[in-house]
Amino acid sequence: MRRSIKFGLYGAVLAGLVGGTVAWAEPGRTVALRVDGEVQKVHTSATTVRGVLASAGITAGDHDLVAPELSATIGNGGEVVVRRGHELHLTVNGKAKDVWVNATSVDEALAQLGYDRRNFVSVPARSGSRRASPI
Repeated sequence: MRRSIKFGLYGAVLAGLVGGTVAWAEPGRTVALRVDGEVQKVHTSATTVRGVLASAGITAGDHDLVAPELSATIGNGGEVVVRRGHELHLTVNGKAKDVWVNATSVDEALAQLGYDRRNFVSVPARSGSRRASPI
Protein backbone atom coordinates (compact mmCIF):
# COMPACT_ATOMS: atom_id res chain seq x y z
CA MET A 1 0.00 0.00 0.00
CA ARG A 2 1.26 3.44 -0.80
CA ARG A 3 2.62 5.31 2.15
CA SER A 4 0.37 8.44 1.67
CA ILE A 5 -2.80 6.29 1.58
CA LYS A 6 -1.63 4.40 4.65
CA PHE A 7 -1.02 7.61 6.62
CA GLY A 8 -4.31 9.03 5.36
CA LEU A 9 -6.20 6.01 6.73
CA TYR A 10 -4.35 6.19 10.04
CA GLY A 11 -5.19 9.87 10.28
CA ALA A 12 -8.89 9.24 9.56
CA VAL A 13 -9.06 6.49 12.20
CA LEU A 14 -7.24 8.66 14.73
CA ALA A 15 -9.54 11.63 14.01
CA GLY A 16 -12.57 9.37 14.48
CA LEU A 17 -11.28 8.06 17.80
CA VAL A 18 -10.43 11.52 19.12
CA GLY A 19 -13.70 13.04 17.87
CA GLY A 20 -15.77 10.21 19.35
CA THR A 21 -13.98 10.49 22.68
CA VAL A 22 -14.53 14.25 22.83
CA ALA A 23 -18.22 13.88 21.93
CA TRP A 24 -18.67 11.14 24.54
CA ALA A 25 -16.78 13.06 27.22
CA GLU A 26 -18.63 16.36 26.64
CA PRO A 27 -20.29 17.03 29.96
CA GLY A 28 -24.04 17.29 30.00
CA ARG A 29 -25.87 19.95 31.91
CA THR A 30 -28.33 19.65 34.72
CA VAL A 31 -30.79 22.53 34.64
CA ALA A 32 -33.60 23.32 37.06
CA LEU A 33 -36.82 23.82 35.09
CA ARG A 34 -39.62 25.59 36.97
CA VAL A 35 -43.01 25.47 35.20
CA ASP A 36 -45.75 27.35 37.09
CA GLY A 37 -43.89 26.73 40.34
CA GLU A 38 -43.28 23.00 39.83
CA VAL A 39 -39.55 22.20 39.65
CA GLN A 40 -37.92 19.38 37.76
CA LYS A 41 -34.29 18.64 36.93
CA VAL A 42 -33.47 18.30 33.24
CA HIS A 43 -30.29 16.51 32.13
CA THR A 44 -29.37 17.76 28.68
CA SER A 45 -26.55 18.64 26.34
CA ALA A 46 -28.50 21.66 25.07
CA THR A 47 -26.74 25.01 25.32
CA THR A 48 -29.77 27.30 24.98
CA VAL A 49 -33.02 27.75 26.91
CA ARG A 50 -34.96 26.65 23.80
CA GLY A 51 -32.91 23.44 23.73
CA VAL A 52 -33.51 22.77 27.43
CA LEU A 53 -37.27 23.15 26.93
CA ALA A 54 -37.13 20.84 23.90
CA SER A 55 -35.21 18.25 25.96
CA ALA A 56 -38.01 18.36 28.54
CA GLY A 57 -40.72 18.13 25.86
CA ILE A 58 -42.05 21.62 26.59
CA THR A 59 -43.17 24.10 23.96
CA ALA A 60 -43.52 27.75 24.95
CA GLY A 61 -46.76 29.30 23.69
CA ASP A 62 -47.38 32.87 22.58
CA HIS A 63 -48.77 33.89 25.98
CA ASP A 64 -46.17 32.07 28.11
CA LEU A 65 -43.37 33.89 29.89
CA VAL A 66 -39.92 32.30 29.72
CA ALA A 67 -36.85 33.52 31.60
CA PRO A 68 -34.14 33.74 30.53
CA GLU A 69 -35.25 34.29 26.94
CA LEU A 70 -35.39 31.33 24.57
CA SER A 71 -32.18 32.23 22.70
CA ALA A 72 -30.11 32.71 25.90
CA THR A 73 -27.31 30.28 26.64
CA ILE A 74 -27.65 28.16 29.76
CA GLY A 75 -24.94 26.47 31.76
CA ASN A 76 -24.76 23.59 34.17
CA GLY A 77 -26.73 24.39 37.32
CA GLY A 78 -28.80 27.09 35.59
CA GLU A 79 -32.51 27.66 36.03
CA VAL A 80 -35.27 28.22 33.50
CA VAL A 81 -38.64 29.59 34.59
CA VAL A 82 -41.81 29.16 32.53
CA ARG A 83 -45.08 30.83 33.51
CA ARG A 84 -47.92 29.49 31.38
CA GLY A 85 -50.43 31.94 29.94
CA HIS A 86 -54.05 31.53 31.00
CA GLU A 87 -57.01 33.17 29.30
CA LEU A 88 -59.60 34.60 31.67
CA HIS A 89 -63.15 35.51 30.72
CA LEU A 90 -64.12 38.44 32.93
CA THR A 91 -67.21 40.53 33.41
CA VAL A 92 -66.29 43.88 34.94
CA ASN A 93 -69.04 46.44 35.55
CA GLY A 94 -71.33 44.47 33.25
CA LYS A 95 -68.84 44.37 30.36
CA ALA A 96 -67.36 41.05 29.24
CA LYS A 97 -63.72 40.88 28.20
CA ASP A 98 -61.10 38.21 27.68
CA VAL A 99 -57.58 38.74 29.03
CA TRP A 100 -54.39 36.70 29.33
CA VAL A 101 -52.42 36.40 32.57
CA ASN A 102 -49.42 34.41 33.75
CA ALA A 103 -50.76 33.85 37.25
CA THR A 104 -51.15 30.70 39.30
CA SER A 105 -53.96 32.05 41.52
CA VAL A 106 -56.96 34.36 41.22
CA ASP A 107 -55.38 36.88 43.61
CA GLU A 108 -52.22 36.99 41.51
CA ALA A 109 -54.25 37.32 38.29
CA LEU A 110 -56.19 40.29 39.69
CA ALA A 111 -52.94 41.91 40.82
CA GLN A 112 -51.43 41.44 37.33
CA LEU A 113 -54.50 43.15 35.86
CA GLY A 114 -54.21 46.03 38.32
CA TYR A 115 -57.37 45.21 40.29
CA ASP A 116 -57.72 45.29 44.05
CA ARG A 117 -59.10 41.97 45.31
CA ARG A 118 -61.31 43.80 47.83
CA ASN A 119 -63.38 45.29 45.00
CA PHE A 120 -64.44 41.96 43.50
CA VAL A 121 -67.00 39.31 44.21
CA SER A 122 -66.15 35.77 43.26
CA VAL A 123 -69.00 33.95 41.57
CA PRO A 124 -68.88 30.16 41.36
CA ALA A 125 -68.92 28.69 37.89
CA ARG A 126 -72.28 27.49 36.63
CA SER A 127 -72.64 23.78 36.27
CA GLY A 128 -71.83 22.75 32.72
CA SER A 129 -70.15 26.06 31.88
CA ARG A 130 -67.43 25.61 29.27
CA ARG A 131 -65.80 28.91 30.14
CA ALA A 132 -65.00 28.12 33.78
CA SER A 133 -61.57 26.63 34.35
CA PRO A 134 -59.02 26.91 37.13
CA ILE A 135 -55.97 29.05 36.59
